[in-house]
Amino acid sequence: CALPIWSDINATYYASASIASDADASVTARAGGQIVELLVEEGDRVEVGQVLARLDGERLRLEMLAASANFDRTKREYKRNTDLHERGLISSAMFEGLKYDLASLQAAYDLKRLNYDYSNIRAPINGIVSSREVKTGENLRAGQVAFRITETSELVAYLQIPQADLAKFATGHKATVKVASMPDNYFEATIVRISPTIDTRNGTFRATVAINNSNGYLAPGMFGRFTISYERHSNALVIPVNSLLGE
Repeated sequence: CALPIWSDINATYYASASIASDADASVTARAGGQIVELLVEEGDRVEVGQVLARLDGERLRLEMLAASANFDRTKREYKRNTDLHERGLISSAMFEGLKYDLASLQAAYDLKRLNYDYSNIRAPINGIVSSREVKTGENLRAGQVAFRITETSELVAYLQIPQADLAKFATGHKATVKVASMPDNYFEATIVRISPTIDTRNGTFRATVAINNSNGYLAPGMFGRFTISYERHSNALVIPVNSLLGE
């Protein structure tokens, strides 16, 4: 028989759940226009703010330039009249009106510049391009979905814990995950949130588990089997199970 040893041990709890992404976003066009360039494809990693596609923004660019010209002309006029107002050569009412015109034209220019920037479709989050819904030459309307981005470096699963077992768990408890497609691999996970309310349909609490997927092996939609460690005992006397006799 094997000899007893001193080792750290944990009580364990087993659960199963589907794996999902906690960061998943549809990328919509914020302005209408024809797609002239696609810069990413499905499977590409993108960063927040990165341009994914470009629309034909020539009309928006010309509108921005016109607004810029009006704003610059009024700004020069305002500077000339500032000196005249300080010397009392123009009325305060006229000068105040010019000031309001300048603020209005600046707002109009800022709006046109923003609309022109919307001809670049940008990523709202970091992640992987999980789907491309458009193609070059297609005419998009404002609000139409062009891409979907999913962050997969950290995934989540939602475990249902019976209320009788809730006291055993806390945020920070570690877990391991196995999936059927990689039965010999274990992935690290941690309980990050526990819902304070009970699901009256089945009498359970929901625990959110974050899964480290920095290697990219896991994907949303996989079914995982979780082993959660709790009640850690350090330096405990451990007896191999094949050394015991049951009666």
